[in-house]
Amino acid sequence: MAQTRTEPVERRDDDALPEDAATRHLCIGVYLDRAFQRMVLRRIHNEPLRVVPPSYGFDLVPVITHAWRAWIIETAQRMALLTALAVVLAVHRAAFVAVLAILVLWFMTRMVLKHAPAAIALHAKEKVDAWLRRSRWKSEGLNLEHQKRLTLLSLAGCVAAAMTPSLVAGAAGMSPAELWRLAVVLVLGLAAIVVTGELFFRAAINDAHHGDLAEPRKSSHRQVVIARQQRHPYVIYRRPPSVPKEQSDALKQAGRSLDDEAVSQFVGAGKLVHRWLPPVTVQLLHTDEDKNKPLEMREWATPPFATRTLIQRLARTMEMLAEADEATRVPGLTVRDRLYVAEADVHRCPAWLWSSPSQDEINRIIGDPHGLVHHFLEASVSMRGGELVTTVFLRVTVKGRTLSLDFAACALTRTPDAYHSLGVHGRSGPGAVLRIILRKLRDLPVEVADLWHLVEVPPLLYGALRARAARAPLPICGEVSVREDKAMPWDKAELDRPMIHDYIKIIQERLLAATEDFLSAHKVDTSNLRRQAQQIINQGVLNMGRGSVEVNQSAIGPGARWHDEREIPGDS
Repeated sequence: MAQTRTEPVERRDDDALPEDAATRHLCIGVYLDRAFQRMVLRRIHNEPLRVVPPSYGFDLVPVITHAWRAWIIETAQRMALLTALAVVLAVHRAAFVAVLAILVLWFMTRMVLKHAPAAIALHAKEKVDAWLRRSRWKSEGLNLEHQKRLTLLSLAGCVAAAMTPSLVAGAAGMSPAELWRLAVVLVLGLAAIVVTGELFFRAAINDAHHGDLAEPRKSSHRQVVIARQQRHPYVIYRRPPSVPKEQSDALKQAGRSLDDEAVSQFVGAGKLVHRWLPPVTVQLLHTDEDKNKPLEMREWATPPFATRTLIQRLARTMEMLAEADEATRVPGLTVRDRLYVAEADVHRCPAWLWSSPSQDEINRIIGDPHGLVHHFLEASVSMRGGELVTTVFLRVTVKGRTLSLDFAACALTRTPDAYHSLGVHGRSGPGAVLRIILRKLRDLPVEVADLWHLVEVPPLLYGALRARAARAPLPICGEVSVREDKAMPWDKAELDRPMIHDYIKIIQERLLAATEDFLSAHKVDTSNLRRQAQQIINQGVLNMGRGSVEVNQSAIGPGARWHDEREIPGDS
């Protein structure tokens, strides 16, 4: 049966994390977490028809490279074990049966040592409760019976396994002592194979910790495609399916909403934690016109600026934060164009899957607010070496003589703590080697039982060959994002949420201020924008720990009134 490799976590100072810490942690994760390793190989590498989601704060190619390395080491170890057992079976069947009996004996002994103390403790507690005439829960009695039953079954297994070699020896014409000695030697040989494989495994983990994660010199065609897709400006997303009324009612009865089941448009960027709903809108009015004049006389019939000009100004404003000095800059800030298109709105094999769009094409998309492709200005802040990533998206459109600002913010939290135990896996010396040997000897029966995983080898290799031969990916949204899949749940990231919201506020206020300056320079009335911006910035939150209560559009106190002059955006 498959088991996830686990190690004790050694904490490190976040300030000492390398710039590619998230990438290294995910590379280590494919060695420690076999389910994660299989997911990377099957659902990312071996799915050539699906477009890979964007990678935020990490590089996907080294993760795939180390996933293959971990799989090769594990598979080579299992093939060596299977070959050794097959040779023993072909040469000496009695020895083969004796080897299996010793493995069963070792496993059943571990089960006895696990369940017997628990059964003894529960039995002693039962006697004490009876003597003190204390009431007992029914579950305690059931648990005692369960532990007794497991202990007796394990003891019976030990007896049967211990007797098997002696019975087989008589049928083979050998003395039991000779067969036992031969079987022990063969078991030690199996243990040597497992320990050797584990040493190679630890060396590979150490390489993921200290080694160079640059793109390999001999990259496969699939790796080249993945490297290009994860940085491509175009992003394909999938619209959420319609939910039947029965399912909607079931969600409501369970205390959940359809928003909990919704799929975010910003695939790969993490949890959608903030959005202006509805978007901020600013009517394009002249600044020097009399307010008493009719609306049609105060409006700009033709916008006094091009939308791309405003986006360029906002992008330059954000880039200034990355170019500032050490004390005032935002580290890890990248600003880029993102083009989002729904999976159902693209044809079979668009040309942009193979080449990046030109600036003229991007400007054409920006100037078409009703098109199928949506342009977003993306500002992403990678913190702690990619362990925390805050990404802000702003869509700027001009339609109906109105400027519309659609703002959304997503967050990627830390990778699992088990993947951060770099110091433990990087240790060497006689003590570390001895611990590895003892642990593998303890788990030897499990390693032999895991040989059934070899049936997964042919389909996995076939998928890899098909992925390397594929030349024309289809515009199909990727099923999974590696980074999103391994991010800490948002409700567990209490210590990191203030930093994430801090950067969201910084970027939000800067974008609003830059937009106001730009509109003022082009003689557009910004009074409505200032009012909306002030209400966005001053949105109140009473933080009361996990049960924090948001206070929006409220009036508190005797005689207090609240007047909604205009519907404004709020947190999603």
